[in-house]
Amino acid sequence: MGTMIDIDPVITFIVPTYKTPLPFLRDALDSVIGQTSANWEICIGDDGSREPALTALLHDYAGRDSRIKVSISETNAGISSASNRAAALATGAYLALLDHDDVIAPNTVAVLTEALRNSPNADVLYSDEVKIDEFGTVLGDYIKPDYSADFLRSTMYVGHLFVLRRELFGSLGGLRSAFDGSQDFDLALRACTPDRVIVHVPQKLYSWRGSPNSTALDMSAKPWALQSAKRVIDDFAAQLEWPTHAEEGMLPATFRLRYAIKPKLTIRVFVICEGGTKSMEDGQEVPLIVNAFTYLRTKTSSISFQISGVAEQNLGDAVTDWCAANNVALYQSTRSDRRSMVEWLNAAIDHDDSSMLVVMREGIELFDDQSLTALLELAQLPDIGVVGARVSYEDGSVRHAGLVYHDREIKRSFHRIPVDVMEYQGFAHMIRNYSAVSMDFMAFRRDAWESLGRFDEAFQSTLFDADFCMRATLKGLRVVFTPFSHVQFIGGEKGDDSSATERKLLADRYDDFRDPFFSPQTILEQTNQ
Repeated sequence: MGTMIDIDPVITFIVPTYKTPLPFLRDALDSVIGQTSANWEICIGDDGSREPALTALLHDYAGRDSRIKVSISETNAGISSASNRAAALATGAYLALLDHDDVIAPNTVAVLTEALRNSPNADVLYSDEVKIDEFGTVLGDYIKPDYSADFLRSTMYVGHLFVLRRELFGSLGGLRSAFDGSQDFDLALRACTPDRVIVHVPQKLYSWRGSPNSTALDMSAKPWALQSAKRVIDDFAAQLEWPTHAEEGMLPATFRLRYAIKPKLTIRVFVICEGGTKSMEDGQEVPLIVNAFTYLRTKTSSISFQISGVAEQNLGDAVTDWCAANNVALYQSTRSDRRSMVEWLNAAIDHDDSSMLVVMREGIELFDDQSLTALLELAQLPDIGVVGARVSYEDGSVRHAGLVYHDREIKRSFHRIPVDVMEYQGFAHMIRNYSAVSMDFMAFRRDAWESLGRFDEAFQSTLFDADFCMRATLKGLRVVFTPFSHVQFIGGEKGDDSSATERKLLADRYDDFRDPFFSPQTILEQTNQ
């Protein structure tokens, strides 16, 4: 964690240049010079452009203001080298990375200063951004969550504006030339660690200019940059204590870290039973717990696990007998012992000693082996509290891809987005953090469940999952959504099946809770109950 600095520090903008179109460079430099706050500095590192007009422009700007400094190299050594030479000229307490053809908002320094007044120990800051075309027309925005460790391991979501303490930049050795093309991604992964203070500034301070050869418009425009990003994440994975390797993600410039599953992990799946049935092609009605059991057993082959059923009501003799015959422990109400579903679930977990626990609704069908193993890979990590799946309806539309807390209630993210429509920024196609995930299909360690005080039995049948996850978030345990665990929900859609009492209990308990991973200004239209 960084130490406290001057309340109004100087922000040094690091600008690497190479054969930059002069109008774009003027726009970039003028956007800093025109700041409403004077606490700025510009340090420019030219990377061997050898263009007289460009060199003359740089010297002209440097001659206008002592806060503008220039280092010109005769050789082309790459963007990291140029940026590091520029950083060596800096005197500001913080360094802000500014590409040579992009621009910042006029109040950027003032907004950063205010953020530092509120978080004087900040090590890293980043803002939201917009994309613009060659003429400055806004093409779209990128509204980001607060610091999301697992999202950053999936993609360079921090993007622009990326600011870090100059002292930290130096201690990390600056940018690394081996990762040119994705050097900022490498720096972000090394800078953003659990012991550091990372601040998201939720304002669109940066305009990332797109051009025919820019990744701002097309991630495939620079294939060498994508290759560099893969080297970055490979290097990061190699540094982790947990055996890990990286794979390509579902979208360009996204990745998936694969964490080796402990060989002696003991696993129990608790199926929440509501007495539903599935109509088969032959006309038979099969209990959904039987259907869930079948999918668990046939779709999961790489790991072993046990299954328990949990029901608030009595499921009847036929289901009870089937569970007994198939080694499924069944916890259900009887005439002499009536409990809520959450009470039964806690009792079932208490009665078991497995180290890894999975909760799923009876109406869930697994697609493949990864449906379960993708949850377990993440849930076993000691700094993660709960992991949830991407859940779809039978028509392929999204049931939810994580839960958000907004207007004092839980909402499903990207609910009913069709299978052929890309959601905002591809968020449902990457591993990322949420404040909550659903009991439809979620996993957690026993020690996490115990440390959080079990499921709260004040929630008798619903919202206990959201409450459990939000307690984990507040305690510093990460709640993770993974699209690589993909399951299908075939149960009847009951709408909002939570009671008014349970909704009020959650709202009152989290009245002051601001969801750090959700921004209503961008994805509320794709988020419903």
